[in-house]
Amino acid sequence: MLYNEFIFRLIITLIFYPLLYMNNKSISLLYLILSLILLDQIDCGRFHPLFQNCKSLDYQSLDKINDIIAYSLVLLLFNKQFTKNTILLLIMLISYRVFGIIQFMKTKNNKYLKIFFDGINITIIMYYLSTKYMIINNNYTKFIIFGFFLKIYYEFNHHSHKYISS
Repeated sequence: MLYNEFIFRLIITLIFYPLLYMNNKSISLLYLILSLILLDQIDCGRFHPLFQNCKSLDYQSLDKINDIIAYSLVLLLFNKQFTKNTILLLIMLISYRVFGIIQFMKTKNNKYLKIFFDGINITIIMYYLSTKYMIINNNYTKFIIFGFFLKIYYEFNHHSHKYISS
């Protein structure tokens, strides 16, 4: 059942993101951000009873792999929407997260999910707000740093429990 959950989310990601890309690319980035957040909330039976194993080590590993695939697809499809510096930052954040996921999968210790936090969503959100709506304007870097602190706080709380073996 666990692999069905992974395949279900992977298929949604691989179909939905290219469909977004084919539409108006500037508004698609907003939809993409929302989908990154919403797809991650589908798990754990919150919106769909199919996902029930969110506390297992196997589920967490597959979920994190799916996230990395989604982020890589975002960079592949939407790279022209970002500045070169933002793309470099996103590549570094993805690499940083991949290292943490590998360590988590090797050791089964969720401290690696906390230390190697997922700063990719917040970077995309802050970039979008600063470039499309001029909400953040010249404070983009300050808001990214602020977003990182929020994300680290979230990761520490979200991964504070022990995961069970499947």
